[in-house]
Amino acid sequence: MGVIDSIRKIRVLIWLAFEIEANWTRLPVYLLYISIRPTFTLLLMLFIVIAVRPNPQLGFFILVGQAFYNIVGSGIMGVAYTLWDDREHYRSLKYVYLTPNNLAFYLIGRGLYKFIEGLIPLSIAFFVGALIINYPIFSLVPNWLLLITNYLLGMVWIIVLGLMVASFLIFTTDYGWVAVESIVSSLLLFGNVIFPANLLPYPLNEVAKYLPISYWMDINRYALQGFYFESVSNELIILLEMSIAYLIVSLLLLRTCETIARRKGLIDITTAH
Repeated sequence: MGVIDSIRKIRVLIWLAFEIEANWTRLPVYLLYISIRPTFTLLLMLFIVIAVRPNPQLGFFILVGQAFYNIVGSGIMGVAYTLWDDREHYRSLKYVYLTPNNLAFYLIGRGLYKFIEGLIPLSIAFFVGALIINYPIFSLVPNWLLLITNYLLGMVWIIVLGLMVASFLIFTTDYGWVAVESIVSSLLLFGNVIFPANLLPYPLNEVAKYLPISYWMDINRYALQGFYFESVSNELIILLEMSIAYLIVSLLLLRTCETIARRKGLIDITTAH
């Protein structure tokens, strides 16, 4: 009964996130809106490839990296920004404590919507980008099971990073969104997104070894090229172990920061003025 009740609550939270995000327009216009930015961001990267170094493999590297990076950014924002947005804009964060849900469950439920929404711009950006660089994506034979498995693992560590960021946003002022953008942007540098992280100078190249995004991006590329589970088993194990470790740390961190914030009365106040 507990599992069924949790699933029902998560469904409601996903619906709530959709209503907040899309209630200002009609659905077709909203879908167009959420697809424009990631598509044109990808095109910017690909035009650089075409102009500087017309290399199909490099183009594929950037194509996959930038398309899936949009999921990372929107997923972290969907969790972390929810806390700050509910407190500062809607002034409703304090009412979460009147419900049977804890804060972590609420943020996770709200953030899950971004992984559903993000599939649309991901697909559009991928196909449009492949058309621009003339990459034969229809010759790819993806390992769909590996790709879906990796996507689900990605949901775990992306949400976890969102919880970590949210832990600190409890104490921030009205510039909390800058912190979110900064952390998301740093993953573009260290995350094997537009170039291999091992090209970074030491010790920056060592940072990527401790970030789940590095392994996640590589597995996405392998899965799209039809690699089997056995070929990427080491990367999958490392990604799983990192996701679990990050999850434990994030929940402890959020609980600690939440306790301090409640003690200081920061949950039900706004910092905009």
